Amino acid sequence: MHLKDQIRLHKEISQEIVKLEEQKKALSLSIMQTMTGKSLQLDGFLVKRFSRLSISTTIDQARPLDAIKLEEVVDKDKIKTLYKSGLSISGVKEVEYIQVSLLEEK
Repeated sequence: MHLKDQIRLHKEISQEIVKLEEQKKALSLSIMQTMTGKSLQLDGFLVKRFSRLSISTTIDQARPLDAIKLEEVVDKDKIKTLYKSGLSISGVKEVEYIQVSLLEEK
């Protein structure tokens, strides 16, 4: 398979995955609306319903609630600079990947 064909196929598969994810999300919503409890067993399938909070509260909103904390975190920018300067650092690896975008055909 030629490179052009591989790239075209990669993009087609990516677009199909997006469509399938949208269908999956719609099906999940429909199933959850039908479920009456936290789990459902049907014809060899076990469906479990999970719930988690999505929190996008800002620091300014959380401060009056006394709901902030200070913690140490890895300075990823510094690690990146050190790694790119040639320093070998445990837990750091370079990952390569591609992204295929569709250009308008002329």
